[in-house]
Amino acid sequence: MGEPDENRRHWLEGPYWAEAVDRFTPAHARGDLGPQAVTLTRPGQWQVEPRLPRGATRVVYRLDLGAQDLPAGARRFLVLPGTFYTVDVYLDGTHLGSHSGYFGPLRLELPPLDGASHRLVLEVACPLEPRGSGKTMITGIFSHWDCLDRDFHPGGPWLLPWVEATGATRIRGLGIRTVAVDPDPAVELAVDLEGDAPRGSLQVTVEPLDPAHAGFSFGLDPRTGLSVLKLPGAARWWPWVLGSPARYRVKVALPGSDRRSLVTGFRTLERTATAFRVNGVPLFLMGANYGPSSRYLGQTTMAQVRRDMELARAAGLNALRVHAHVDHPDLYAAADEAGMLLWQDMPLQWGYRDEVEPQARSQVHEMVSLLHHHPAIFLWCMHNEPIHMDETLSPSLGSKLRTLWSVAVFSRNRERLDRRLAAVARRLDPGRAVLASSNVLTPWDRRGDAHLYCGWYREFGPWQLADLLFRRAPRMVGLLSEFGAQSFPDPVSCRRFLPGTVAPDAWEHLAIHHAAQPENLARIVDLARPVAELAAVTQRHQRDLHRFYIERCRWRTFRPGSGFFLFFFRDCQPAVTWSILDAWGRPKLAYDDLTRLLSPLHAGAIVPLGPLRPGRRLRVPLYAVNGTDRDERGARLTARLLDAKDHVRCAHRAAGTLPARGAAVDMGTLVIPPLDPGTYRLQVVLDRVGGPAPPMDYELVVAR
Repeated sequence: MGEPDENRRHWLEGPYWAEAVDRFTPAHARGDLGPQAVTLTRPGQWQVEPRLPRGATRVVYRLDLGAQDLPAGARRFLVLPGTFYTVDVYLDGTHLGSHSGYFGPLRLELPPLDGASHRLVLEVACPLEPRGSGKTMITGIFSHWDCLDRDFHPGGPWLLPWVEATGATRIRGLGIRTVAVDPDPAVELAVDLEGDAPRGSLQVTVEPLDPAHAGFSFGLDPRTGLSVLKLPGAARWWPWVLGSPARYRVKVALPGSDRRSLVTGFRTLERTATAFRVNGVPLFLMGANYGPSSRYLGQTTMAQVRRDMELARAAGLNALRVHAHVDHPDLYAAADEAGMLLWQDMPLQWGYRDEVEPQARSQVHEMVSLLHHHPAIFLWCMHNEPIHMDETLSPSLGSKLRTLWSVAVFSRNRERLDRRLAAVARRLDPGRAVLASSNVLTPWDRRGDAHLYCGWYREFGPWQLADLLFRRAPRMVGLLSEFGAQSFPDPVSCRRFLPGTVAPDAWEHLAIHHAAQPENLARIVDLARPVAELAAVTQRHQRDLHRFYIERCRWRTFRPGSGFFLFFFRDCQPAVTWSILDAWGRPKLAYDDLTRLLSPLHAGAIVPLGPLRPGRRLRVPLYAVNGTDRDERGARLTARLLDAKDHVRCAHRAAGTLPARGAAVDMGTLVIPPLDPGTYRLQVVLDRVGGPAPPMDYELVVAR
């Protein structure tokens, strides 16, 4: 949409009067609040404000608006950029408009205002939807997610409103799309004007954020609407693993009337049967699901999301999936800046009623319009797990059977709603890949994705089933978008919200408020053990399970795998979850392990996850993959199995050429003879001309 000229924008800082109510009345529309009203410096999410009831679902805000404080212009617009979930706006008792949806902005033209004070009233509602299916509000994980406190409620404004002024003609919409990068970038610029017939030309400047690059200026006919701009010599935006993420500020001005700007980058995207390509270069996606940057989105800061980008890059991740929500604007700016690719979900999670479709279509428009200019976004996904999901704490047998039916046989949302929404997204943005839904398994859709929790949820089966899929049906797991296991934070973080030992009667509290799943954790560790031991055991299990999946995904690089997204990156509250960074940003073992697992030049082994039976011969596939920009000729792999005394029990050596940014290369098989009970270490080393790649060590346990 583009940002307005700051000189013609006035932030509505307050003070506000706010009152939680059971229902809205005509008196509220006039701004007549009761004795329970409180004064706020600025509006915000209700659970953050201690003077508002924690269980509030409807709040009335009143702001006394002085015309003398507003920017001058022929026209003025009130902008509400983000509100959970519905809002009705009144000015001096007159209804100006309404909006549903937490991330899309509401823009309302204000009538001419005299010098007197005027009452601006916002009636904000965010009802509770206790069930995970049959929903009507599009809030994604903010209403239903098994990684948040069950008492969490997102209701309230989370971005500060403002008033902006324009001339008789305003720039209603601003869109930009890269149509080519070779030999030079070319972009399609769409400018939507509204109001009186414009006079003069539309002035467009393209300014690099890096002064080492050249800028561009254009004068366009404002009646054209859509123009193709050629930018000879402009730098391309690249993911950080491929190059530099060059960015440009595009300014569009209608002299004397309106100005808008946005920051973007120039790159092309393509999805083939086995790979995503950025500027024509194939890239194997190595990512993580990303939950809310903050539980209360209004508290997100640029420093915080920049730190997340640094931590993701340090681990070797090249992509993040914005999981079932639209996040704070700073997240997208930080990802553009860092060269971090983003998979962007619509905030649709689990099951919805049919009547949600018109609202969902409108919000797809809002999402694409709001975020399309961010070069980091490479994919739109309409719905996460469009399945029946009533309850995740203790579902009944009937609920489990309905969930299984919706996964394996038929989901009304998946077959109807999601496909229609995907068609809308493709029409709005033909330059990006679109997934109709992100599913548990998609054997019917070879261009889809898969969620696989073998090794965590009993319903998914043992790890051997996942191993079989990678060996026999690799297309089903070619884009693995969820996998993982819960683990406790380290003892330092645990002490901030847990006692030294979790009492038997405290596990329900831990499940409700800190997301723990005792039934699944109990299959990994004795829950009666001290918290420090719970952390050590569960973190080791999580690390080993991540390694199990990631090794198999990299083994299938472009054969036909296109990438993976582990579940998930960072907690937004104190919790026992699938995260690899806790709520304080402290890493778990699974995070520390990524730096070796995700090395661009990598050699690995496909080893079992669980203990081996004694007396059994084992065949371990070996592979190497080269994610760098040059061929590695004569690369040499050495695999050795060492016993407890570091004696070599068997070994394998192989050599070959690893093509740059190419498919994984099979490097033979290590045949392990029958072993006595005990613990063994498998070491895999890849040597090359420039020095060895990071070595990999695997623990093999032969049961007694």
